Amino acid sequence: MAWLRSKEMQILHQTVKVIYIDPPYNTKTAKSYKDTFHSDTWLDGLKSRIEAAYPFLHESGVLFISIDDNEYAKLKISCDAVFGEENFIGTFITRQAQRSNSKLINITHEYILAYAKNKEAVHPFRILRTDIPEQKEMIDSLSNDIQKEFHVRGRDAALKKLGSEIKRICQEMSITWLKNYNCLDDTGKIFFGKDLSTPGTPREVSIPEIGLYLQPLKTRSWSSDEKFITLYRQKRLAYKGTRPYEIHYLHEATDSAPSILNFYSRQGSNNLNKLGLRDLFDTPKPVELIKFLIRLVAK
Repeated sequence: MAWLRSKEMQILHQTVKVIYIDPPYNTKTAKSYKDTFHSDTWLDGLKSRIEAAYPFLHESGVLFISIDDNEYAKLKISCDAVFGEENFIGTFITRQAQRSNSKLINITHEYILAYAKNKEAVHPFRILRTDIPEQKEMIDSLSNDIQKEFHVRGRDAALKKLGSEIKRICQEMSITWLKNYNCLDDTGKIFFGKDLSTPGTPREVSIPEIGLYLQPLKTRSWSSDEKFITLYRQKRLAYKGTRPYEIHYLHEATDSAPSILNFYSRQGSNNLNKLGLRDLFDTPKPVELIKFLIRLVAK
């Protein structure tokens, strides 16, 4: 922080939403930076940086630190001391390339520790499923295949193919959430039709301006007239028979952040290579990984 003037430091105080640190792992293997320390020296140096970062974090801010097995335990104890154990959010596991020269365990992972300034103030880590690499690949492929079928062979054929593809994908990826996305709009886009009934006293719906008339349900109420009108104007109303549903498109699907992230270190090397900076760093982190962490907290 020495490069910041005192006035700038005051402006930044308690305003930073995301801090990411990628320290030397102290594995004695790096070539482009010092990576050999006595363990206590390494820990003291990193703790001083964590303590310096802490005042800059917003109340809902989060600190992320990359590390591997070598110093993970000591780093977590140090972070617990600065942030408090109650503000430990969790640990992400990032996949790494296979190392064929391993004598015992072939280590194919690293970690990212996540700590909050105040865990109670942190927004839920909800992300678009398309921000998760393997899910983005699946969603893009399925959407393209079904739209092509829709335009070539029609709705019925596309719906039939969608059903069989959903069954196959759910089995192969061991997921169930995709089963909800079994509808197509008038352009062939995949969506989930969310029920628009709510707990409450059964009531009739009559909204002439959008041509909507609904009989009372037996045991539940309908959503408000205002919601029906808003969804209609947003082109978010779909019908199964005469019953309306709210459209949630597949490409807008969200989920809680997964603990295992498929962002490989070689992707970081490729990012640098494209900039003509090959071999500048030993273990550059992928741009998409950093973007993913920022989106979790700072939107």
